[in-house]
Amino acid sequence: MEEHNSSWKPQFDLAKIDVLLEDAWQLKDATGERPARILVGRPVAFLDPRSGKELFACPFFVEGKTERVVTAVGLGPLNALMSACIGIREIFNKNRG
Repeated sequence: MEEHNSSWKPQFDLAKIDVLLEDAWQLKDATGERPARILVGRPVAFLDPRSGKELFACPFFVEGKTERVVTAVGLGPLNALMSACIGIREIFNKNRG
């Protein structure tokens, strides 16, 4: 998860994400349980500046867990969406317990 927003990845503004999915999960922390809104944006194509190949970026945001929009990358739109879902799961699993 260290390279989620590396400089070569497209950066997204929360207000400008084309939201594909929105959900609310329960977030447990030291203060108790609270809802956390999750937004997943529509994957968009971009050219990888390192290789020149077309990749897809899928932005996501987890309220209370990510400071800004995170960019997941994949070889195609479904792969990028799956990468975003894995990233969201990692964020919640990392903070469990």
